[in-house]
Formats: sequence, structure tokens, C-alpha cells
Amino acid sequence: MTWRFWRGWLLLFVLVFFPRGLAAQRGWVLDLSAGRTRHDVLLPRVGTTNMALGTRYTGGNGRWFHASMGAPLLLNFGAGGPFWGITGAGQRITYGNQPWSVGAEVGGDVYAYGGSRFGEYGGGATAQAMPLVGLDLGPLELEARSGVLFNRLVLPGERTNRAVHHSALRVALRPGVGLELVGDGRWMRAPEGSYPYAGASAQWARGRGAAWASAGQWLTDALPRPTISLGIGARLTQRLEVAAEWQQDGGDPLYWNAPRKMWSVRASHAVGRRRATGASFLPEVGGGRVTLRIPLEVSEAAPFVIGDFTGWEPVRMARLDSAWMLTLPLGPGVYHYIYRTAEGTWYLPNSVDHRVPDGMGGWNAVLVV
Repeated sequence: MTWRFWRGWLLLFVLVFFPRGLAAQRGWVLDLSAGRTRHDVLLPRVGTTNMALGTRYTGGNGRWFHASMGAPLLLNFGAGGPFWGITGAGQRITYGNQPWSVGAEVGGDVYAYGGSRFGEYGGGATAQAMPLVGLDLGPLELEARSGVLFNRLVLPGERTNRAVHHSALRVALRPGVGLELVGDGRWMRAPEGSYPYAGASAQWARGRGAAWASAGQWLTDALPRPTISLGIGARLTQRLEVAAEWQQDGGDPLYWNAPRKMWSVRASHAVGRRRATGASFLPEVGGGRVTLRIPLEVSEAAPFVIGDFTGWEPVRMARLDSAWMLTLPLGPGVYHYIYRTAEGTWYLPNSVDHRVPDGMGGWNAVLVV
């Protein structure tokens, strides 16, 4: 079995195990995952069962970091997966006032894998630089981006570099509380030709549960198989979330990996300082006014509230007795908001059940007056 069997295997395996679908908790999170990948196109009936342990960080300032390592659990039909490790970091930077914003997303990963069963070891790196422009119209969001993706693969006696130009248009619609519908169009330009892509996804979250699904297709004969995913998740406690997902991956022009089918189960545990929960964060509505409250033990400095009722500009909360408070006159309607610490970290308490995706991997609270 040659290294071409594993080319692109590592990064796509991490995509299966990397958390999505549930509320993306800001701060540090530990993930324990297990799953199976079946390479049913290149080698029918060959599959690998693996376990991965990782940590990730998502900051309100747009920064992110992740590190994971994995190993095969079972060897079936004479083929086992490699041991692997990957770490990466990046940041999304945006400027502007609602509804327009401009910015860029930059990031990269470094990875390595090997298995004495095959006598093969390798590694590499990926990088991206994607300028972007966004338009936020409340329930409708549009984002266009265009930049460069790069992948470097290093193996004994061989090195491969591949850079492609990548453009994408994302349209997100939120027709109801907890529901997000997304249309995804991409165009990738490589040295050998162009690869257009069309896809769609739906995500629903309510209370402690969530479900998501997506489907897409590269519109080229070189990648004839569609990409499909289905997942469900639940928040068991304020810190613990579990999820299960099934995927069919149709390949990617950047890595030129073979199509495969995968499933995974995952438990995610938030670590670090715990924020207050329960009724402490529930807004008080009455008399044409809304009062938001955060206990002093949660934040030593005055936090901010940002929402469509503030024009998405931060408004500082004021101290009153044992809490930070903000009272605003609001008429009947549906509003969205989020909190920000004095240090600039955006967050939403886990006890806030009424929420919708913010389009950037996080959530906004929903307030009905």
C-alpha cells in the first residue's frame, strides 16, 4: 500500500472529528472522538477505526487554535490507519459598521503521520489567506471571499506543493428561531483547470438539542461523487456536549484525496472559568423595557451588550448592587444580541436556550418582546 492511499487522509479525518453543529463554545474545549473511515472507492471493504484526543480555543476576537492526535483502534481486512497529529491557528479580522464589513481570514495547520505497519511516515502544512466582504441584513447574511489555499506534503524522497485560487459566496437565511439555511458556492482554480462547487446546508438548534445536514457537489467529471453529512448533538450539562455524525466525502481539488465514507461520535467538555448560569442571565421584559443582568462574580469589569437594538455597537453595562445591568426601551419584536467582556471576548452563556447561529461558528441570543 503506497502513500497515495493516505494522501489527504489526515486533514479530512480531522474534519470529521472537528466539532461543528452544536453551539461553538468560546474559550478552551477538550474533545474526545472515535470514528470509522471506509475507503470504499480505492479499496472496497477496507476500513479503519480510530480515536482522537484534542483541544481547541475560540476567542471573541476571531482567533482560533486547535491541536489533536489520533491512533487506530482496530485493524480490519489487513489495513489499519496511521498514527497522526495536527495543530493549527488562525484569525478572522473584520472592520466596518453594520450592515457592511470587510476583512480577512488567515490561518494554517502543520501535521504529521506515520505507521510502522506500512513503513511510511510523512507530514506537511496547509495555509490560507482569504480577504472577505460581508453584508448583514438581519435574517439574511451574505459573505464573499477570494484568496489562496496552499498544501505542502513531505514524504521520504518526495515533496509536493500545491496552491490554488479559491473564491466563495455564502448566503445565510434565518427564517425562524434556531434555524439557519445556507447556500454555498465555490470556484477553485488550479494549474490543471477549474473546479466549481455548489452546496447547501441546514442547521437547527433549540434548547439542549441540535441537528444539521449538508450536501454539495463539485461540478466536474474529475470529482463525480457528492459530499453529504448528517449530524445530531445534545448539551448534557453546562460544560458537556455530545454529538454523532455521518459523512460521505467526495474529494477535494486541493488534496486530491479519494472519496470515502465516515462516521464519528464525540464528547466535548468546556474548561476554564465557569460563568454563572440559570436565571442570572434571563432578561426582564415588561412595561416596554428590557433589562439585561450579569452577576458581578462573572465579570470584574463592566461588560458590554451588542445587538440589533444597539445598532451592533457595544453598549457598556452599569453596576447596580450585585450585578451589571442595562435597561433599554424596546417595542414588540424579535431581537438578537451577544455579550462582550471588557477584554474584548464575545460570549453567550450556555444557559441561554433561545439562540441562533451567528454565521461565524458562534451564536446570538434571541429576545422576544
